[in-house]
Formats: sequence, structure tokens, C-alpha cells
Amino acid sequence: MDFYMLAYSKTNVAKNVDFDALHLYPVDGYRDIRLFAGLYVGFNERLVDDMIEDELYQDTGAGTGRGYTAVALGNTILLQPGKDQRLYFVALDDGALPGDVNRTLTVKAYYRPRRLAL
Repeated sequence: MDFYMLAYSKTNVAKNVDFDALHLYPVDGYRDIRLFAGLYVGFNERLVDDMIEDELYQDTGAGTGRGYTAVALGNTILLQPGKDQRLYFVALDDGALPGDVNRTLTVKAYYRPRRLAL
């Protein structure tokens, strides 16, 4: 398999493009969550993406309500009953926070079966 990538510059000046990593993922469905400029999800805070209620919010756990500091791009992720499914999670650091190699991310995925309401 050959993989080619082209990068174009807006100017006629030659530039280098450096990659630390390249991730290829299936695109049957995706969800790209972006925080507003300068904001981040802090330690022991959580980012909740409730696709059924169509809400995306940040919860600090302080009981002060929900912070709407993010926007989601992409479609709702739907799971099909009776089939094996894979969900891929990637967290990218834009350089605003120190790049600690020991930083971890915990993901808890929940589902609610769809029901026909009469």
C-alpha cells in the first residue's frame, strides 16, 4: 500500500511539514468536539456529549450548573444492536497546556436503548 500526501503553501516559499503521528480511522461516523479558544477541560472535570438530548456541556462537579464551552462537529454516533462496534477516542493538545507525557484521558461511554413512545 502506498500513501501520498501533498501540502500546498499560500506563498511561493518552500516549507517543511513535520508529523509526530498520523492516525487513520474509519469514517462511518465521527464526532469532533472543539473547545472555544483558550478554554480546556480541567482535571477532574468532565465533558458530556449527550447525543439523545442534543446537549454538549462541561461539568466541573461543583454543582454550579453546566458550562457550554464546546461545539461538536459531525454526526450522531448510532450503535446497531447485535453487532460488535468500535469507538475510537483521540485527544489532541494544541500546545496551550504543558505537554505532560503522563497525562491520561478517561472515557466512559453509556448508551440508552431507543424506545417507541406511544
